[in-house]
Amino acid sequence: MALTKILAGGMSSGITMADQFRLTASLTSSGTLTNWERPTDANGNNMRFAQLSTGMTQSSGIFSFPSTGYYVVYVASELFATSGDGGVFIELQVTENNSSYVTASISSAEGSSSGDSRGNGSMMNLLNITDITNQKFKAEASSISSGSSILGDADYNRTAITVLKVADSQ
Repeated sequence: MALTKILAGGMSSGITMADQFRLTASLTSSGTLTNWERPTDANGNNMRFAQLSTGMTQSSGIFSFPSTGYYVVYVASELFATSGDGGVFIELQVTENNSSYVTASISSAEGSSSGDSRGNGSMMNLLNITDITNQKFKAEASSISSGSSILGDADYNRTAITVLKVADSQ
C-alpha cells in the first residue's frame, strides 16, 4: 500500500480497533504463554484500558483477529535471567494455516556470569490479515532455566501485547 493511498483516504477513519492483554503471572518454564487478561487496575475497574471496537479473541494463548486488515502487534516484555543462564527468550509466532507456527520476531535477556540480569524486550510486527480463520499469533517462551522467568502481574503491565488495526484490507 503506497503512502499516497493512505493520504488519499485509505485511513479516513484512523485506527479502527485497539486491544491489549497482559500476562497475569510470571512464567518460569518454556511453552506458550497462556495466562492473559485485559488490563484492569488494582480496584478492578478499567480506567487504564479502553478497548476500541470488537477486539481480539484469545484462547489458550492463541490470538485471533476480529476482521481482515493491517494490524500492528506490539509485545513488550520484562525478562529475568539468573546468573549463568544462556538467555530467556520470548517469541512472537504466527500461523497462516491455524496449525504450523513460525517465529516472526524475538526478544531476550541473557544471564551473566557475574549475576542475575533483568531486561526489557519489545517486538513489533505489521501483519496483513486476509483470513481470520487461519491467520493467528501466539507468544512462546523458550530457554528458561531454573530461577529465570518472563515476568507478569495481575495489577500492572510487565509483559503485555497491544494490537492496533491500522488499515482495512487493500
